[in-house]
Amino acid sequence: MDDFSTLKCNLEIFLEKCIQEKKEKTTKGSKPSTINGIFKGFNIKASFGSGKVKKRPLLAFLKDENTISNGIYPLIIFEEKSNEFIVCKGISFDNKPNKKWKINTRDDIKFKNTKYKDGLRTNSYFRNSYSTNNMTDSTIEDIQKDLESIMNDYPN
Repeated sequence: MDDFSTLKCNLEIFLEKCIQEKKEKTTKGSKPSTINGIFKGFNIKASFGSGKVKKRPLLAFLKDENTISNGIYPLIIFEEKSNEFIVCKGISFDNKPNKKWKINTRDDIKFKNTKYKDGLRTNSYFRNSYSTNNMTDSTIEDIQKDLESIMNDYPN
């Protein structure tokens, strides 16, 4: 499968799962995601939160020793209130990652810090957002370009 097809397939599954999760009040008992694959050398992993409080679903692109809870990674967050995918430079919140982006995220004018009014914490830096109401191939191509741009800033 080529990169575009891999991304498109995983975004479609991710969105479907996000819509299912949206109906539930907690993530207790959530089943593991069937989302997986490799995109541009990064492993695709979805997270829908765990425990009593529901968190924002996210699709992370992991490389090397990075994990969602400890690392840096390109990231797509599903914002359910506005039905958007938000493409970000992800930085783990609870654990300080061992690696840093090539360009310091605070200094990179292409990005801004993502903070949410509902109190959910994040260290992610916003690149762009895309409506999920009418996902077209053109939209997915734009998401792909944003992800590739972020991946180019990943340290070697």
